[in-house]
Amino acid sequence: DIEVDNYETIIAEDGKAYIIVSPTVTASDLRSKIRVINGDSNKLTINGIVGTNTLKTTSTVKYDGVEKYVIVVKGDVNCDGAVSPIDVTMANRIRLNQLTNISYAQRLAASRVNNNNTVEPIDVTMINRYRLGRISI
Repeated sequence: DIEVDNYETIIAEDGKAYIIVSPTVTASDLRSKIRVINGDSNKLTINGIVGTNTLKTTSTVKYDGVEKYVIVVKGDVNCDGAVSPIDVTMANRIRLNQLTNISYAQRLAASRVNNNNTVEPIDVTMINRYRLGRISI
């Protein structure tokens, strides 16, 4: 089995496990925090990487081909590996219940910015301020 150190993990109602990371966390950073217990570390893979080392919301951590975690990048609501104006708009539309066909991972990407499970005005503001380089999330 595997364990993840130093990152928030959430077990959803459907039994899926999510790792919540900042947009600055790379695939290499995350990999260095995953411990394989009584197994072969070569069987650990991170899928859905953008470019060479960038995580996106909905990237996955697999061990021996079995999905163990879905990665949620704070602020990456549209799952492209970057925090952009589109993410700000999507987060606000989620907050206003104008977007209903979204995944649990996308909702977490919008709501975990302020460390809760509800998309609030502060989440939208924080995503925009991060995008503009004014804060870290």
